[in-house]
Amino acid sequence: MYRFRHLPSLLIGALFLVLIPVFLVSAADASPTGTRTATTEEDLELMRFAGIPNPRVGMSWNMDDPNTGRAVGETKLWLAKHATKSVNVSCMNPVFAQKLKRLMEAVPGGPPIITSGYRSEAEQNSIISRGDGATQVKTACGSYHPWGLAADFNNNSRQMSAWMRANARTFGITTIGEWDFHHFQDGQGKYGQCGVCSSGSGGNGLLPDSSGGGGSLSDQIRKALGMQQQPPPPPPPPPQQQPTLPPQQTPTDQSPPPTQSPTSTAQKQPTPISDLININTNDNTNKSTSSPTSTIDLIK
Repeated sequence: MYRFRHLPSLLIGALFLVLIPVFLVSAADASPTGTRTATTEEDLELMRFAGIPNPRVGMSWNMDDPNTGRAVGETKLWLAKHATKSVNVSCMNPVFAQKLKRLMEAVPGGPPIITSGYRSEAEQNSIISRGDGATQVKTACGSYHPWGLAADFNNNSRQMSAWMRANARTFGITTIGEWDFHHFQDGQGKYGQCGVCSSGSGGNGLLPDSSGGGGSLSDQIRKALGMQQQPPPPPPPPPQQQPTLPPQQTPTDQSPPPTQSPTSTAQKQPTPISDLININTNDNTNKSTSSPTSTIDLIK
């Protein structure tokens, strides 16, 4: 009986050891408020096109986020189905992407084909360096493409492009000169950040902030996943000023060592008899001045 007395306690302890890891895993994967957990391949595809890097099953996703939510993913997935394979639409600004989709849906005869979307600064600089008249800007960020705010279309139907140019402003989009007839860009002007996307042509990357505030990549990822942004680190303390040491004296400024008296090194002389006589002189006036020993006796 004594052997089985502690069996219930042992069973309860073993149960806790099994349940604690399960509880910790569940708590780690719990979705923050206002988000849901990605569970299907469709979720992952929409997250990639919305600009969330490396999505996975079980990851929390804020589907209502205006920059990386479900509506943005669906819009860019639709644009990708009407674009050539090398076009990067996932890095387009989310606000411009929605304007562009509405314009393309309204084109008579069906949507045109996008041949160029977001370009990295390196890609835009390569176009500028060619000098073939494909662009008239002098710097990469002078173009709307590295801002994710422009798209070029195919040249198969000039009539289609003419209709788009005539109606683009209705959808918040504008055009440029006749020399670039198939180029369309955001009518609001440049906003967000130039070259903010983390990948180049054809890739999935993080998008600029549509409010124009930009923000770091880590802050945008946290916002997309429904997490609070990290507070900025405190500024480093000002460096303490080192005290200025007085200039050291040169050997010529140093005082010479004191000269020793020759008598200091001389041999000690014997005490004269007169000193012995003075030492034995009685100076105490409270005592008798008589002494049993006279000076003559001391001399003898």
